[in-house]
Amino acid sequence: MVLGLGTDAGHHRAVRSAASSEAERHDLMARKPQALLQWDIYRAAAKATWIGTVEAADADAAIEVAAKEYNVPDPRRLIAVQRR
Repeated sequence: MVLGLGTDAGHHRAVRSAASSEAERHDLMARKPQALLQWDIYRAAAKATWIGTVEAADADAAIEVAAKEYNVPDPRRLIAVQRR
């Protein structure tokens, strides 16, 4: 429960969204695809070694892409750093 709101605050929101038109609900539910960011991929070791650059929405996805693209057997040893 959020302080300052009555117990029916959640109910009020549910009623309001149920009364909205079908087009408004569709617009709210439709998500825009995230822009792909560039990530530098490094192999973690005593000294990090740059492997390459990939495009992905987030760091976890970048590591998955890099593991496949650069044929890395253990993706847990990879580090993704967003390029600016």
